[in-house]
Amino acid sequence: MWCSDKPVTQEMLHEPIYEELKRVANHQEMTNYSAIAPLAGLDTDAEDRPLDRRRPTGGGLRRRSGGMPAPPDLEPVCPDDLAGSAEVAAKVAVPVAGYETCSYGRVSFRDYIAARAIHFVQPDVAWSGGLTEGLKIAHLAQAWNLPLAPHIHGSAVAVAAAVHLLGAVPNASMAEMVFPAHPLMADLVREPLLVDATGHLELSDRPGLGVELNPVVVAKYRVDR
Repeated sequence: MWCSDKPVTQEMLHEPIYEELKRVANHQEMTNYSAIAPLAGLDTDAEDRPLDRRRPTGGGLRRRSGGMPAPPDLEPVCPDDLAGSAEVAAKVAVPVAGYETCSYGRVSFRDYIAARAIHFVQPDVAWSGGLTEGLKIAHLAQAWNLPLAPHIHGSAVAVAAAVHLLGAVPNASMAEMVFPAHPLMADLVREPLLVDATGHLELSDRPGLGVELNPVVVAKYRVDR
């Protein structure tokens, strides 16, 4: 699971890609990068940087990365640019992950997969149609020998659903999640699924999703009609 507990700031959202690469390069000087990269699941993400989400970004980014190990590149182009994603995927030696922000359901993911525009299939269970549709997307990815790497960014219930999906399919790889990104990601349930220092979490063996809503928090945020 690639996961960060560092708060996201507005400055980070508008920071150019090359600044992110400078941090990675500095990290490489201080550590054995080739040893930690597969464990940490480091990635480069152009998703929240609109000026970087153009077709040349992938190639230019990789030329500036100095040949470092190739973690997933999250949505290197605008998510509705299917041809652009396929072009990046074909031209750079970096796996492309996507596209939770515009792919709502198995039909959209079928198009991305058939065009060979992604290497990591990354639905968001809450956005793509729930667990049933998410399972169909996972099976579709499996048929093409592609790993599933769901995007997780919702309530604690959505977190539990996505992680259970990941634990139920043979082509599971990792997940993208900033935890906790907001209070409802943990506080909404009595015993939230917590990410440990190594980026792992343990699923509950209780019935259903294994979580129980916290009635105090539900009452606090409830909006009646």
